[in-house]
Amino acid sequence: MYINIQFTKSLWATILFGLLALNVSAQNDSAPDMEEMKKLAGEKARSLSYYIKTIGEKSKSHSEKKEAIEAAIKLFVHREAIVEVSSKYHDKKVQRTIDKYLEHLMFLKYVKVEVEWFNIYYFGDIEKTPDGKYFGTVTFSQKFRGTTSEGFVYEDITKKNIKIEIDMYDMIIKGEKVKKWDVRLSDISVEETS
Repeated sequence: MYINIQFTKSLWATILFGLLALNVSAQNDSAPDMEEMKKLAGEKARSLSYYIKTIGEKSKSHSEKKEAIEAAIKLFVHREAIVEVSSKYHDKKVQRTIDKYLEHLMFLKYVKVEVEWFNIYYFGDIEKTPDGKYFGTVTFSQKFRGTTSEGFVYEDITKKNIKIEIDMYDMIIKGEKVKKWDVRLSDISVEETS
């Protein structure tokens, strides 16, 4: 029996390529593991908390703070994400883009700034939109404490919500470009301040 070896290699290569393409397509079309995404959202919120502490810490150098600002911004969907801030002394809420919020934090007139996040938990259901993205919310409490050179201490606790977006993103893994589900932070709103 005569078999064309060249044809057989081409056929197997075509079949293998087709199966790989189906596998990648199936991965791209499949829904993300929501428990994994919730865990990742919590990790990103904790990372943001760490960067905010670094930016507010007066003992850190200007370059360390700028690096923390850039690292924090990379956690977000885009630089124009809105952060809402408040004060226990008035009901007005101020909105800033994430980059402006972080820069403002860096230049606060306190000699000592402490920012602590606690009670970070997932709240509500994750919803899918028609474009294939998923959205949810991470809720947390933030304790802010600023001390002036005169010894005056301003302190508040604010309950906040961070909108999150779960989408497929291009990532480089071991030198190869692949599409993977990832969580990005979006707008941060104030629920209450005390």
